[in-house]
Amino acid sequence: MRVAISGATGAIGSAIAKKLSAGHEVFPIARGGRQQTPTDALICAHGTYGRNWQEAVIVNLVYTMTLVADFMLMNNDSGHIVLLGGAGVGGDDVHENAGYAASKAGLVVFAESLSKRAPKASINVVAPGPVKSRMCPDGYSPERCVDLVSTLLDTTPGMLSGRLISARHDQFDGRPITDDLWRLRRVNG
Repeated sequence: MRVAISGATGAIGSAIAKKLSAGHEVFPIARGGRQQTPTDALICAHGTYGRNWQEAVIVNLVYTMTLVADFMLMNNDSGHIVLLGGAGVGGDDVHENAGYAASKAGLVVFAESLSKRAPKASINVVAPGPVKSRMCPDGYSPERCVDLVSTLLDTTPGMLSGRLISARHDQFDGRPITDDLWRLRRVNG
């Protein structure tokens, strides 16, 4: 499988790239760059936690949407897309940075909506939790997040899409989910 990864030099992105490079072709996307090579999967592991709300929304949400749009055009609305969420999708520190939280929560709604438009694709959000990094020096190893991303890439495209899965709390094993489990909005109407 050919996999493009944004944020491949960060704590989570580099761990994902390292694991996937053992069995896949990995194509890092330069900071602020665009995907140049058609791939089977896109992993958006980039992000910023800056105090500037506009910067957080542009980097974490708008730039991600741009990368996803490019990927979908190259792949006729099929393939695997994994977006890395953050505290905005259920963490305890959302009060610390509203722009960051909103931008990451926006990824979940984006994935849910896009999954309805592109049924041949798998578009999911992984909430990694507090992973040891510059942003979170007391965090834990990214291995659970890396393993979850790898498992999502092993599923059949379109089988599982529009979901929010926590690397810390959910026990996802690759089987299809047919109810509203792991969706941000769990109410109808």
